Amino acid sequence: MRLPGWGLAALLCLPAVAGANLLNGSVNSVPQTVDSTRDTVLRVRWQMTFQNNGEPGTVYSNSGVVGLYGGQTCQVFQTVAGRVEKQVSTAQPPVTVTFDETVTVPAAAVVAARRQGLPYIDYCRRFLDDDGFTPGILLVQRLYLQAGGLGGELGLNYVRLRFDDGSVSTVVPRGGRLGIRALVRHNGRGLVRAVWEVADPASTRGTPQYVVLGTVHRYLTGAGEEILTGPALPTHLPGLYLVRLRFLEPEVPASALVLRYFVQSTTATPQPLAPIAVSGPADGARLAPATRFRWAPVEGAGAYRIEFHRAEGGFGARPDRPADDSRPEAGLLVPGDAGEAAVSRLVRERLTPGTWFWRVVAFDGEGRRVAAGPFRRIIVGPARADGGGG
Repeated sequence: MRLPGWGLAALLCLPAVAGANLLNGSVNSVPQTVDSTRDTVLRVRWQMTFQNNGEPGTVYSNSGVVGLYGGQTCQVFQTVAGRVEKQVSTAQPPVTVTFDETVTVPAAAVVAARRQGLPYIDYCRRFLDDDGFTPGILLVQRLYLQAGGLGGELGLNYVRLRFDDGSVSTVVPRGGRLGIRALVRHNGRGLVRAVWEVADPASTRGTPQYVVLGTVHRYLTGAGEEILTGPALPTHLPGLYLVRLRFLEPEVPASALVLRYFVQSTTATPQPLAPIAVSGPADGARLAPATRFRWAPVEGAGAYRIEFHRAEGGFGARPDRPADDSRPEAGLLVPGDAGEAAVSRLVRERLTPGTWFWRVVAFDGEGRRVAAGPFRRIIVGPARADGGGG
């Protein structure tokens, strides 16, 4: 059975053995979450179907436990409720028996689960009858841990990744030093748990395979900003790398927390760059949300970088194009099988209003620059009356 998402009850039960009086069971409850800062009161409705063959009987459960469901058993963390039972009428077999229960889940049990890295715990009851059928039927109410850290409700309002030079993508020589950090804006108090992970060039051409580089355990209080410094990034293999910060607690969407960097081979002799045919945007175009940068593919390309160089002189000037070896102020790395891309939000944040030059550079599998497109102007910001938009 596929478990439902956040806050929904998981209904898990074992089939009854032929001949037993208990036939099946279910849990009918509203979505449940539990808090680590205070005890949580739950309301649970259990329903059992009982085949009594015309004889009176009893359906019961000796105890309710908080634990972790594991297929046919519940690993017990703490017993939180006692016996419930009901007499079964002989009127119309089979008979449905309903148990409405109110139970308190201690905050200590939730704290213990958080420290084990669990996203949920389970409230379990095993129901039996008085015919001596020992296994009974195990029913489980899934309880999701409320977002936040130990000791309080922690919220992360903003997380931004940057390399140690302030860029969102970069190219470094083989064996060079490269670091990464995250700016976190938070409120409330609680524990942040996260892992720094990297995928190296052996996997980034296909499905990235991430390995853990380091861990983050930081207790945050109040409202403010915190810098999370990552480990030194590997640069021993030439090619494209992906690095990410994956939050375990509290939850943060991972898609926005991935940066790319490219490692160049330092042993190769520089070669003249082949040209790349660029189809858009046109020289002097204005950058818009729908703007896409397009170019012809380069055979053997392992990655492309869309580079942005600031132009001197503002909107009205027509400055000289940058030197071929000048360092871009912003850039976007894309895989070698791409032929177009739109700039990301992170790149847009670095493009201040004015005139910029952009071009596309291709790198081979060893990290060497092998081709480059022509520099074209692009205008960032509102239209101006001076005609400098191109």
